[in-house]
Amino acid sequence: MHPAGPSAITPIPFAALQAEILPAATPQRAAITAAYRRDEVSAVQWLLEQVCASSAETTAEAQALAHNLVSNVAPKTHTRIGRRCTDA
Repeated sequence: MHPAGPSAITPIPFAALQAEILPAATPQRAAITAAYRRDEVSAVQWLLEQVCASSAETTAEAQALAHNLVSNVAPKTHTRIGRRCTDA
């Protein structure tokens, strides 16, 4: 048995079959994959740029949505946790 060196090619199992059955990536899927693989520093920089570039209306809508999400989720979480603590 020979150890694999840096130039060794690792075959992807069933690569040919995968190419046949998986559809070609859409631009949206490619963007998601690229964002998923992006390092954290550049991802945060990109997000901050998006926030700075948004309009006041968009910012107000985002704040309202965040408020509604927290208002609806927080009471449910508190109740659930409270029940677990008293059941123990």
